[in-house]
Amino acid sequence: MTGEVLREGESRVLTCQVMGGHPHPWVTWYRHGRPINLTSMMRDTLAVSLTSPRVTSRRLEEEEVRVKQLVRATREEDGAVYECRVNSHLSEQSLTTNVTLTVHYAPSTVTVKGPRVMTDDQHLTLTCFTNPAKPPAAITWLIQGTEIGTGLSTVREDEGGGWVTSSKLTHHLPESHNITQVTAECRAHHSATRKVINKRWSLKVIKRPGKPVVKIEGGDGSEVVAGSRVRLLCSSLGGRPQPSVTWVLSQ
Repeated sequence: MTGEVLREGESRVLTCQVMGGHPHPWVTWYRHGRPINLTSMMRDTLAVSLTSPRVTSRRLEEEEVRVKQLVRATREEDGAVYECRVNSHLSEQSLTTNVTLTVHYAPSTVTVKGPRVMTDDQHLTLTCFTNPAKPPAAITWLIQGTEIGTGLSTVREDEGGGWVTSSKLTHHLPESHNITQVTAECRAHHSATRKVINKRWSLKVIKRPGKPVVKIEGGDGSEVVAGSRVRLLCSSLGGRPQPSVTWVLSQ
């Protein structure tokens, strides 16, 4: 397995094989210094296989001891050190060899952060980041179902292993009086899986009302006769949702 890269979910069988020795040595697999197959520590063991415990031939009994260990590739197994130790009555020093697992795993989730409401004249600004992956995931963005690029992406190494990819999207919406909601989608792509890990984010689009205009109803200007009653009309063009109008009297 030296140099082989496993994808999350795959399985491999590690085999430790010892040739010769009389009396027969015993073989033990260790993970990070802890024994994981105690059965093979018995001194009278001739051959042990965790997947097939019976001895397959008389010749095997006479010439070798073989111990197998099944390993399933998970993100927790990335960097795990499996060591095979061989012990004998004739030596106090163990013979050892080891293998370090390399596991590639995709991010399990992506998270999007940003506002839930924006005005139609604002730039849309969102941030998306993955949880750890190895190697780093790639991020792409979609707006209203159309891919628009990768945004400004950065990658940082996570303390617990793997890398976190983040992307900041800044996008200006096309001018349209009909857009009331925008749906953005962050997608993470990774070589360890064909599945696309995605997260959608919806924003309500509001429209600023126009500058208020005050008119004197029935009048022809801003001058009125003292003591007379007048009706003032305040109007504002546009706005979504419908704006409210409040009168304030200044002394």
